[in-house]
Amino acid sequence: MLCRRGLLLLLLLCANLVFTTHALPYHLVWHGGPPARAASERIACANVARRPTSRVRLAALNASWRTTRPFPRPWHATTQESLFSHLRRLWHDDCYRVFVDLGSSPGAGPFQNTSDGLIWLTYFNHSGHVFSLDLEEDFAVDLAERFRNVPPFNAATHVARDVVVAALSAGNRGVVTTGSGPSGKQCLKTKLYWDAKEAQQLMTHGEADHFCRVPRWRAGYGDARVRARWPNFPPPAPDLRVDGAYVVKSLTMDDIWNEGLLRAHVDFLKIDVDLKWDSIGRGFRDIVSSRAFSVLSFEVDPVVTGYDDVTAFTADVDRLVNMFTEYDYGVFLKWPCGVRGIWHLVGSPKSHMFQEAPSPNSGITYMHTAYLPISGRYKTQLRCRLPPGKRARVAHYPQDDERHVMLVGRKGWTVSHDVIVFDLRQPELLQVVEMGNGDCGLDFPSDLLEND
Repeated sequence: MLCRRGLLLLLLLCANLVFTTHALPYHLVWHGGPPARAASERIACANVARRPTSRVRLAALNASWRTTRPFPRPWHATTQESLFSHLRRLWHDDCYRVFVDLGSSPGAGPFQNTSDGLIWLTYFNHSGHVFSLDLEEDFAVDLAERFRNVPPFNAATHVARDVVVAALSAGNRGVVTTGSGPSGKQCLKTKLYWDAKEAQQLMTHGEADHFCRVPRWRAGYGDARVRARWPNFPPPAPDLRVDGAYVVKSLTMDDIWNEGLLRAHVDFLKIDVDLKWDSIGRGFRDIVSSRAFSVLSFEVDPVVTGYDDVTAFTADVDRLVNMFTEYDYGVFLKWPCGVRGIWHLVGSPKSHMFQEAPSPNSGITYMHTAYLPISGRYKTQLRCRLPPGKRARVAHYPQDDERHVMLVGRKGWTVSHDVIVFDLRQPELLQVVEMGNGDCGLDFPSDLLEND
């Protein structure tokens, strides 16, 4: 009997040692659904037939998504949704799929409250893993609440959902200190703006919602009628606040892939962390060289990431293109071509790239996207200029045997919003280019697999 008790205690001690020596390399805000599956446990998706989801009906989810307030489609997410819809026409939804959202802060729009992981679940929700990372705990807590309690997203119970706080880096693990606190403090500095915004939303829609609700809740801000409709959010995590500073762990994408995703193949990897590729790209070497993802989206907006000039921007995009083409990936620019709804948030209505809508709240906001190749035979320098202040978005393809793009921002030089990377060893993915051409009335080529 004593031997049995001794053996049991020894086993418990060993289990505790294993648990404590394998601490997560990030702060876990919330996990929902089943455990994530390792690469060896997954059954590969056949992608030979487009069948409806068998557990949570896609049509029902989409119908709920379109009618449930306050979760309308915001403009920042709408080109991403166009890409998701193209993939859904190509990929069926009756198998395990992995979506990774690095930089999961909400998008814009009337309520400014939607992350890409939520939109992904309306298209792929049979089973799988959604891994959402953000630097800001306030925004991560907000997203966790939507995953956990807001329909239709809480209906995807067969999908593992992780919401974590960490900083993405290119090198070794460490910590990042961001001074006196997270940028959620901007929500508190703009108190009068959000007071007025909530009052307007309450009057127009009968409820108010936005990405600043967690820091405002914690600070006691907001109309009592609005706060009564919000959840009781938890207090700030004490382990992220040290001596008055906001301190988070830093890690690479390879750390996430090896430990958070158990080296599973990633169907879609989205990166929007307002950093240059040169700042984080070295941290992707393992997952890229292992060819462990199918589609990747990376924001390269130079207005946000702060390149010194167009030459620096071009060089950074070239580094990205070179890294992915080395491992048989094709690189494209996501090309917006039309919008319904909130056109004034995405560009001038005089631009031929956009379609004017009757009013900001005229219904569902949706922007189609096409895909312009910039690798292989179509590799190009993004070197075009317009005078400062000119905001029109102009496409030139081809022109005088030169293929180039102009998407002009506030500084008067080339701006590209998202780079899209497709696995060329899955040639069926290039059908997405033709889908985008059909939506946008364009003829961007997809012949990256043909000999030069």
